[in-house]
Amino acid sequence: MEIAADLKSKEALVASESLDLSKQLRSRAKTGKRSDPTYTQVGCYLPRALNNKVKVKLVEDSRDFSDLVAELLTDWLSD
Repeated sequence: MEIAADLKSKEALVASESLDLSKQLRSRAKTGKRSDPTYTQVGCYLPRALNNKVKVKLVEDSRDFSDLVAELLTDWLSD
């Protein structure tokens, strides 16, 4: 019985420390487009080959996919 009680005590301590750590991790400031109320998440289907080529080009250009899409859509709307 003493071993089981000791094990439960240790499990409770680990769980408590895990909760404290997760609170610390969440306490950082929210940054990025996900937290920015001026942005919204959208989705679309692309052919797999096109998507792969786009990802390679974005990495080569050190560019963000959402910035590319925003630029292309803005240009399209201005026509």
